[in-house]
Amino acid sequence: MLALLPRDFLETAEGLIFAIVDPVPEDGKQLCWLRYAREVGSGRPEKLDTAGAIACLRERFPRYLHHSPRLDAQVHAVPHAAIVRHHSAVARCGALLSGSVSDPLEARLVRLLKYFVARGVPAAELGVTGSLLIGAQTASSDFDLVAYSRPGFARLRGLVAAAQASGEIRALDKAAWLEAWARRGCALGFDEYVWHERRKHNKGL
Repeated sequence: MLALLPRDFLETAEGLIFAIVDPVPEDGKQLCWLRYAREVGSGRPEKLDTAGAIACLRERFPRYLHHSPRLDAQVHAVPHAAIVRHHSAVARCGALLSGSVSDPLEARLVRLLKYFVARGVPAAELGVTGSLLIGAQTASSDFDLVAYSRPGFARLRGLVAAAQASGEIRALDKAAWLEAWARRGCALGFDEYVWHERRKHNKGL
């Protein structure tokens, strides 16, 4: 079994798909957050916002609610015995790089991954998470990448900054920033949020 890493997804028999938020288990459970629930009939994953995820578990699956004494936070947790499928972000990245893809969005993602790998980011340290990890993407889906080493993360940030400066990767425009700010639901005002996020060099179009 592959290691359970942050941003991997864990699926249960009920069709609930959780994103791992902490690699350290507690009482035989993996700390995570509910992100998707498979639709009855079609089996397609439906994305849940924060309020929807909490309501789903409170009303139907309270056994996955968990208070972490170590983090002193309310999170979700899946017992290891309840995991029916582990969606590995690293394995998904490797499969995309080594296989053939027909989906246009996946083809764009592969080009981006190869761009980073060719410039020194080890493929084994990259993961693909979010909707593309489980095949739930739409034409407008984001690319959600994760780096599993500090040097790899720093290299990615530098590459994104350089690519935006050269025009190879477009920086977010105002409409995209507004969408990201609204989706995040943070307490910061829009201008302050954008100022902080731009310094990270971890977003692009």
